[in-house]
Amino acid sequence: MNSDTSVQKINWRQALAEVTLIVAGVLIALAVDSWWEDKREREAEISYLEALKRDFLTSRESLESSIKEHQDIINVGDEILKLINAGLSDESSGEFFSQFDNLYQFRTWAPDTGTYDDIINSGRLLYIQNTQLRKELSGFRTTVARIQKYEILQTETFYERQAPFLTENRKSNFSWTDEYRSPVSPFIVGIEPFATLEFWNLVAEWIGVHIDVVSNYRDGIAHCDRILELIDLELARKRK
Repeated sequence: MNSDTSVQKINWRQALAEVTLIVAGVLIALAVDSWWEDKREREAEISYLEALKRDFLTSRESLESSIKEHQDIINVGDEILKLINAGLSDESSGEFFSQFDNLYQFRTWAPDTGTYDDIINSGRLLYIQNTQLRKELSGFRTTVARIQKYEILQTETFYERQAPFLTENRKSNFSWTDEYRSPVSPFIVGIEPFATLEFWNLVAEWIGVHIDVVSNYRDGIAHCDRILELIDLELARKRK
C-alpha cells in the first residue's frame, strides 16, 4: 500500500547540540546565581565583621571601666578592714564613715551585643567563614552568662547578707533592704556595731564577691581580645 506520509529522519547531532546548549545555559545561570549569592554573603560577612568589631571594642572598654569600679570597692574594703583591725574609736569613726559610702556602690556590666544577637539569632553565624572565629563567637554567650552569674551572686550577697546588718545598725530614714540608695549624711549611728568580728567578716565576704566578679570580667576581656584578633585577621585577609 502506498502512503503519502514521509518518515523524517531525526537529526541526532542537532538535537544533542540543542540539549547541550540548554543544559549549559541552565548550568551557567546556576553558576551566576551561586556566584552572586556568594558575593552577597561575603559582603554581608565583611559588614558583620566590622559591626562586631565595633561592638566588642565597646564591650571591652565597658569591662575595663567595670573592673576599675569594682577594684575601687575592693580597695575601700581593704581600708575599712585596716581601720577595724586598728581598733575603731570615736576619733577614727569620721574616716571610717567617709569610706563607708563607697563600699556599697556597685553596678552590673552591660555588654554591647546588638550585632552579636542578630547574627546568632538569625542563623547568619555561618556567614563567618573562619571556623575558629565562629567557635569563639558561639562561646561568648557562655562567658557572658558566667559573668552575669557572679553579678547576681553579688546582688544576692548584698541583700541577703549585707543589707540586714546595715538596716539594723545604720540608723537612717530608709531601709537598706529597699531599692539601693546612697546613705544620707550626716550619719546618726554609733561606731560599736562596726567595730566587731561580725562586720569584719561581712566586709571580707563583700571583698571576696567583688574579687570573683573582677576575675570573670578579666576572662570576658580575654575572650573579647581573642575575637577582636580573629576579626582583624579576617578583615585584613578579605581586603587584600
